[in-house]
Amino acid sequence: MDCIFKMNGYVPRNHVCARCEPLENLLLKSGCSGKNARDCSKTILRAFSLIKLEDTFRDESLPRKFIAKAMSVHCLIRLPRTVRNKTRETNVTVQRLESQNTDPSKYVSYIAKAGASIFDSAAKPDMSKDYLRVLGATLTGAILLQDMTKDLPSDVKTGRFNPLKSVETNFANALAKKYSEAFKNLADPVLATNNMPQDNPLRWGNLTRQNECGGCAPKC
Repeated sequence: MDCIFKMNGYVPRNHVCARCEPLENLLLKSGCSGKNARDCSKTILRAFSLIKLEDTFRDESLPRKFIAKAMSVHCLIRLPRTVRNKTRETNVTVQRLESQNTDPSKYVSYIAKAGASIFDSAAKPDMSKDYLRVLGATLTGAILLQDMTKDLPSDVKTGRFNPLKSVETNFANALAKKYSEAFKNLADPVLATNNMPQDNPLRWGNLTRQNECGGCAPKC
């Protein structure tokens, strides 16, 4: 899973991801404290790492299954119960949609809604849940399309499920553009400006989407 903030140029390629500062800054828009933004960011990243590990456990060969299961247990025990329940529900939803060979538009829409629920479940008392649900759905949809597009050639070769295999390239590109633009519209006002107060404890630099960017995977 590539870092969407690096892939869209909000963070340079060589940025060390000790913590997800762009996500923390987006969470601050919910009205919360800096500490709660950091804590919520960690919880969300663990939840999505767990979902990715469960996907690996389903799809990969035996040695990788064991590694994924061990890592998923590590993530699981560090999540609050409400968030654990939402990640389980999301994995059930993913398996159901894959078994039904759901078309890409519906697939991404359902998973984006599940992402909104995870963000909601991770909310701190001083956070706007309405904002978190929008942020969760937007980020999840954009990340999912980014991964589906990147993985499509290998998924075609290996036979793994990828809903983009069932549609024309133009349709897939239009769907990816839709979710990418929604993400940028949400992120640009926060991350692609130099207007963050100098004394903000989460200020991480005057970065813009014009920076060269690469990718990284979130860690527990």
